[in-house]
Amino acid sequence: MNRTKEIDFNWFGTLSTNWQLFRIKDIFRIKGGNGFPDKEQGREAGELPFLKNSDINSPFYFVDSANNYLDKEDATRLKLNIIPKNSIIMGKIGESLKKNHRKINLCDCLIDNNMQALITKSDDNIKFLNYISRCIDMAWFDNGGTVPSVNNQLFLYSWLPLPPLSTQNRIVAYLDKKIAIINHQIEANKKAIDLLGEYRASEISRIVTKGLNENVELINSRNTFIGKIPKHWRIEKLKYLVELDKQRLSENTPLDYVFRYVDIGSVNLIDGITNYQEMQFSEAPSRARMIVSKNDIIVSTVRTYLKAVALIEDANNVIVSTGFAVLSPKPKKIYEKFLAYYCKSDVFCCEVESRSYGISYPAINSADLIHLKVLIPPLAEQKEIVAYLDKKCKQIDQIIAYRKAIIEKLEEYKKSLIYETVTGKKEI
Repeated sequence: MNRTKEIDFNWFGTLSTNWQLFRIKDIFRIKGGNGFPDKEQGREAGELPFLKNSDINSPFYFVDSANNYLDKEDATRLKLNIIPKNSIIMGKIGESLKKNHRKINLCDCLIDNNMQALITKSDDNIKFLNYISRCIDMAWFDNGGTVPSVNNQLFLYSWLPLPPLSTQNRIVAYLDKKIAIINHQIEANKKAIDLLGEYRASEISRIVTKGLNENVELINSRNTFIGKIPKHWRIEKLKYLVELDKQRLSENTPLDYVFRYVDIGSVNLIDGITNYQEMQFSEAPSRARMIVSKNDIIVSTVRTYLKAVALIEDANNVIVSTGFAVLSPKPKKIYEKFLAYYCKSDVFCCEVESRSYGISYPAINSADLIHLKVLIPPLAEQKEIVAYLDKKCKQIDQIIAYRKAIIEKLEEYKKSLIYETVTGKKEI
C-alpha cells in the first residue's frame, strides 16, 4: 500500500510519496494564437493547419488536420505564431474555455486568437501531461468578466503533480488502452443516436406526405419536393392556413418587463425549445420582440440549415427572436400539431433551404416562407396522423434518451478514471 502525503490547497487530493509538485510555469510556456484574416481562409491544403476551436472538439486526443491551411511563408508574412508539434492546444475564451477541450498537435500548426498552446519545457511524457491537464477545469482561472477568459497568471502559478517518467509512461500505456475502449463505446452510441434521429425524421416525412394507409391511391402532386400524394388530400399555400407574426413587443414596453427569451440556438428539430433566457426588456437584444401564443409554430428564417422549428406548448411570458416566423394556425383550416410535424419534415425543411439566399448565413423572407405549399389531409386524418407520430416519436425519443444517458455515464467514468490514475490513487 502506497504511503501518502497531504497537500493543503489543491484539486488533486492526497498523492503517493513518489509524486512531486511543480508550478505549471515550470512545465509549460504559453503561446497564444492569432486572428485569421477572412481573405486568407478557405485553403484546403498547405504546410500548416490553422486550427479553430471546432477542430479540437472531438473526443480523441490528437489533431493533425483542420478546415483551413496556410504555408510557412504565409505565417511569416502575416507574423503568425507557429505552434510546435507535441504542444497541448486549448480554448482560452468564451464557450471554448468552459468546454475544456484539449488536443496534442501531431505537426506544427497555427491557432486562432480564441486559443492558446501549452508548450512543454520538460522531458515529461506529453501524453501524460495531456491526460493530467484534462483534470484541470479552466473555469477555475476565469477572469470574471462578462465573457469568460483565462487568467494565465493564476493558471501558471497553480500546482501540477507529476510522478517519475517511468510511472508516467506506465500510466499512459494503461490509459491509452482503457480510454480507447470507452471512446469506441461513446462513438457507437453517438452513431446510434444519429441513426435514430434520421429514422425519426424519415418517418415524419413519410407519414405527413403519404398518410397511414399504405394502400391509398396516389397521384402526382406536380411538386418536386412533395412527389406523389394521396388522391383525396389537397395542397394549399401556407398563407391560407396561418396568420403570420400576429404580435410583437412595442418599443414602449415597460423597461422592467421580465420575459423568457428564445433565440435561434435554443431550438432544434427533435427537442424543440431547449433553453429560455430570463431577462428584462431594458437588457434585451433588439431582436427579442416576437410574442407567441400556445399552439403557435416558430420556424427559423435565418440560418435555415439549423432547421430550428418548434410548437409552442408553454407561451407564458415567452418572447422569441425576430429571426423566427411565428405561424398561428387557423383551427378550421389545419390542426396545429399536424402543421408542426409538417414543418419539421424533410419535405418542408428542404424547400425552405432551397429558397434561402446567402451562403454563410442563409435566410428566407417570411413573405416567401408563407407562399410555400403544404399538404392537407382531412382534419380527422390529420389527428390520426398526429396520434401515430406522437406515439412513434416518443418511442424513438426514449431510446435516444437512454443512449444519451449511457454516453453521460461513460464520460463521467472516463473523467474519473483519468483523475484517479494520473494522481496515483488507482494502482495499475
